[in-house]
Amino acid sequence: MVRAFLVSFALFASTILGPASIAAPEGDATAGKAVFKGRCQTCHGANGEGNAALGKALGAQIPPMSSDEVQGKSDDQIKKVITEGKGKMMPLKGLHDEDLANVIAFVRSFKKK
Repeated sequence: MVRAFLVSFALFASTILGPASIAAPEGDATAGKAVFKGRCQTCHGANGEGNAALGKALGAQIPPMSSDEVQGKSDDQIKKVITEGKGKMMPLKGLHDEDLANVIAFVRSFKKK
């Protein structure tokens, strides 16, 4: 009986919320900060402001993590930029789904309040 209820609820929730809402893992911004520091900070800066000197040297625009350009993206769009790259940004390889969720949570921590 309980199992039937849970299955029914899951089907109802996926219909109302959509499958991505249920499947999207919640990230840990603190763990994401460690990944960001090791893999992203060189280009994006310790505080997410972007490394202007590196951007200039590469002829690339590195938007601040707090910008509408970054914060206006969905989590899936941010994940795609991280895993596939964008413009002169090379894709990051070797990140597990949990790492990606954590980095995205950390990127979201830059959102202006």
